[in-house]
Amino acid sequence: MSELPVDLGLTLAPKYTFGSTLLRFLRRSPLATAGLIIVAITVLIALFSKWIVPYNPIAPNLDVKLAAPSLQHLLGTDDMGRDILSRILAGTSVSLTSAMIIISVSMAFGTLVGLIAGYLGGWIDDVLMRLTDIFLAFPALILAMAISATLGPSLQNALIAVAAVWWPWYARLVRGQVLSVRNMEYVEAAHSVGARPMRVVLRHILPNTLGPLLVQATLDVGNTILLTASLSFIGLGAQPPTPEWGSMVSVGRLYLLSYWWVPTMPGFAILLTVLGFNLLGDAMRDFADVRERAL
Repeated sequence: MSELPVDLGLTLAPKYTFGSTLLRFLRRSPLATAGLIIVAITVLIALFSKWIVPYNPIAPNLDVKLAAPSLQHLLGTDDMGRDILSRILAGTSVSLTSAMIIISVSMAFGTLVGLIAGYLGGWIDDVLMRLTDIFLAFPALILAMAISATLGPSLQNALIAVAAVWWPWYARLVRGQVLSVRNMEYVEAAHSVGARPMRVVLRHILPNTLGPLLVQATLDVGNTILLTASLSFIGLGAQPPTPEWGSMVSVGRLYLLSYWWVPTMPGFAILLTVLGFNLLGDAMRDFADVRERAL
């Protein structure tokens, strides 16, 4: 007599690749999808802005000064007759490049400080963290204004000022990650086989900080764009005729009541870009949380 198959009630769990898991997550989160689309469009505009601007973003044309939005100038023109759409598109590259420079510099320096403080501990940790606390004690915008005003008004000095006030958050984040993993078994095993401290840090500790760092960096892109635009707005950042969004809003505020499109359009560009990066950063944080993905 043939044996009947026995149903043990066991089912194999479906296997998901990273790509399929990401797609399922995006389908469940419309806000994450919206953020990804906004960021993708922003990056594409920044990369190809030189070839897609309809007019010269710097050259004035007083014949069409303060022209209202029309088919010739979709977003109107400013007080010098320059096409606002062209200046916004060109300013995308300026703002996004500035944010990338700030994030890269502050992340590199903050990661170095956090690794040294968390791994060595003792009085070195105390000194580095008290130095970090000094920077965190001041509001970021106020301290950036002071540094930028000391160095002189320019976009380069504004980037230095923002990077100088942004690294402490990365130092704190990395230090916390290092403290949580430096006593793990695999780290102690590396020490027991005679691995050098530098190798232990670079091979076993640093990789565990990259995930939270990337999530934080994505969230910070919008904030650094906003802070750089704020410095330009008060005259401490990019100087005219550079097509920088904060500078454009600053010049356009004088015409807000009569020619609303001059400050409104670059202000909306700031709003949309910051919103996109914040939505993407929140989505990356949720995606990195296994418990959140399991829901």
